[in-house]
Amino acid sequence: MRNIIKEVLSELTSQKLNEAESFNIPANLFDSGKDEVTPELEQQLKVTDGPKLVKFLKSNPSNMVDIIITSSESKVPNQAPFDKPGSLAQSRGDKLKSFFERNLPKYKNQVRYKIKPIVSGPAWDGTDKDAQKYKDAQYIKVTYQTSSEKIPSTVDFKSSSFCKTKKIEFSGGQGQKPNFLGYYKKFEVGYGDGNFNISFIPYMYPDRLIMKSGNQKVDTGFVSSKGVSQGLFQHILMLSVNYYENPNSPAFKDIQTIIDISKTPPNEVLTLILNTMKKQGISLSGYDNPQTKKFVEDYFGQDKPIQKLVYYTQSPGYVNLVKDSESQFVEVGVFSPVADTKFDIMYNCM
Repeated sequence: MRNIIKEVLSELTSQKLNEAESFNIPANLFDSGKDEVTPELEQQLKVTDGPKLVKFLKSNPSNMVDIIITSSESKVPNQAPFDKPGSLAQSRGDKLKSFFERNLPKYKNQVRYKIKPIVSGPAWDGTDKDAQKYKDAQYIKVTYQTSSEKIPSTVDFKSSSFCKTKKIEFSGGQGQKPNFLGYYKKFEVGYGDGNFNISFIPYMYPDRLIMKSGNQKVDTGFVSSKGVSQGLFQHILMLSVNYYENPNSPAFKDIQTIIDISKTPPNEVLTLILNTMKKQGISLSGYDNPQTKKFVEDYFGQDKPIQKLVYYTQSPGYVNLVKDSESQFVEVGVFSPVADTKFDIMYNCM
C-alpha cells in the first residue's frame, strides 16, 4: 500500500526581491589620476566581486537589476584631460561600466547601469596631494539591487520558438513523490496578448496537464484520451490494481466509473468487462490472452483481493489558455502518478 499526496501542484510563488548588495573599490586599485581598469582591479573583479554579482543575477532571473556605480574623486586638482572637477570620477565610472558590459554579455538585457560621479573629501590645502585624507575620498562603490520591473522580452509572442513548435511530446515512467510531476518546462514566449488552443492527449493512463501564463492557468484534472482504445482491456486491469493499492491517489480524483464486483464470481468478471467495453464502442484487443484470463480469475471478483473495476474520465482533448499579457513565460507541467505515461500537447498560438 502506498500513501499518495492528493495535491500534486504547489502554486508557483513570486520570488522575493533580494536586498541591495555592494562592494567597494579603493583608490589603490586605480593608478593616480588615471581612469583605466588596472590588472589588479580586473583580478579582484573576476575572482571576488564578479562571481558574487553573477550569482545575484542568476538568483533573480525575471527581474531587472540596477547596478549603481558611485565614483568619487578628491578635491585635489587633476591634470588634463581630467582638470574639470568630477570628470575623472565620471570616466572611471564609464570604464568600469564598459568592463561589466564586456564580461556580462549574457545579462545585457537584465542590467541597467547608473553612474554617479561625485567630488568629496576635504578641500586641498595646496601641500601634500598624496595625503591619506585625500586618498580616502578616491573610491568607487558598486551597488546592485533588483527592481520590481520585469525583464523586457526580446521575443515577439507570435514569432517565438514556442509558437513555431506546435507540438510537445513526452513519454516516460511514473512521476515520483511528492507531487508526481513527470514533465516540466518553462518557455519564453514574449509579452503581449494571445490564446493557446491546446490538444492534450495523455493516451491510456490518467495524466494531468497544468499550463500557466502569469496569473492565467488551465488545469485538465486527471484524464485519459477519448477515443484511444489500443490495449484498453489491459489498462482497465492495471488501473484497477493501481486503485486497489492506492485508492487515495490523485489519479483517481476524477474517476467517473468504479464498478463494485465484490459479488461477481471471478469467472464472470471477464464477461462484465467485455460487455462494458462493447457498450462504449471500445476495442476488445487482448481479452483472449490465456494469461490475462487467469489473472482476472485469480485476482478479481467475489472473495478475491480486487473487488472494484475502474474506468476513467475521458478528455475531449481541447482546452484553452488565455495568455497573461504581463508575462513573457508559459509553464507546462504534466503529472503522471500511474505507471508508464505518454502524452502529446499540440497547440496553436493565436
